[in-house]
Amino acid sequence: MFASLPTPPEDALHAVIGRYNADPRDHKIDLGVGVYRDERGHSPIMRAVTAGQRQLALNETSKGYLALRGDVRFLSGMAQLTFGAALPDRVAALQSVGGTGGVRMAIELAANAKPDLTVFVGVPTWPNHIGICGQLKVRCETYNYFDVATQQLNIEATRAALSSAQAGDVFVLHGPCHNPSGADLPIAIMSELIDAAATKGVIVLVDAAYYGLGNELDDDLNELAQLVLAAPQAALVLSCSKSFGLYRERTGVLFVACANAAQARVVQGTLEYIARGSYSMPPSHGAAVVGEVLADAILTADWRAELIQMRSRVAHVRAQLETQSCNRSAQPLLAAVAQQKGIFSLLPLTPDDVARLAKNSAVYMPQSGRINVAGFKTGDVEAFIEALEGL
Repeated sequence: MFASLPTPPEDALHAVIGRYNADPRDHKIDLGVGVYRDERGHSPIMRAVTAGQRQLALNETSKGYLALRGDVRFLSGMAQLTFGAALPDRVAALQSVGGTGGVRMAIELAANAKPDLTVFVGVPTWPNHIGICGQLKVRCETYNYFDVATQQLNIEATRAALSSAQAGDVFVLHGPCHNPSGADLPIAIMSELIDAAATKGVIVLVDAAYYGLGNELDDDLNELAQLVLAAPQAALVLSCSKSFGLYRERTGVLFVACANAAQARVVQGTLEYIARGSYSMPPSHGAAVVGEVLADAILTADWRAELIQMRSRVAHVRAQLETQSCNRSAQPLLAAVAQQKGIFSLLPLTPDDVARLAKNSAVYMPQSGRINVAGFKTGDVEAFIEALEGL
């Protein structure tokens, strides 16, 4: 039977990892994998997470199943963090298997309500947005969100795509720190799109994986909460991979705002029904750790402080790229980097450029030209600019 299976496409990012690992050169630069790294190139465990794990190890008394909706203390903590209060009664909440699982659950929920829906995704985007639609056999329509050559947003194309959406369709928007461009929609435009979607009966799905890494944490979360609660139907996914550094623990949350509390109860039950037939019960550890951190004022304060340090490092690297490229031939390629947010930028490089950077200078990134700004170690920025000048 398996002889008839088609060969799946190679995962582009993991192919980059393989080539980087196989390169024997001492000085090589990995700008591929999308994880936060410190100046030594290490992806650390946050201090508050370490402390939370210790407390959990001392106090946890059972490994029994969680409820279908997930860890109650985690959900309560994330609701308080996001909305500044207990979860509103018109909002359903589900612990998800990472941000990826939250996005998938949101789209599957919408497909249960409207099987012939279309999901609108601006490109370039995180590849899983389109991949999830393909696996769910849901129609996906793309539009040009960002022009790589000019490093400019295409707001009119975004508006036009939304104008073509029908009631029950899903319109995906990125939260702060757009992946992969680093170019965010102004909050006024986000609000305009949310209002227009509400008028049309379109469900906006906001995928927020990088809150606190480009702007003040509370500014990001307040804006996200206001956007989602302004609509009679909207979904917000928060990943704990980046802002808590819990990549391998696959921890996230899906909030779905509904017209009223009665609808929210139906949505809650539907999400749990979908989850039961998918992974059955949610994993515990990552959610339990976040719950520990958010329930302890000292740990919460330390987590916030370390998140500020991470954000400052990313901003510093962006400033270095701009300053050190000034008046050099690589400068046009890096002109917009300092104005962008988060750990990613999408440089106007061709696949041939990317291949030459790897071959001649041991600089590795996906063929798209997307770089992980947090991937630069101490001394890497100068070497990277010299490599660009050699193209």
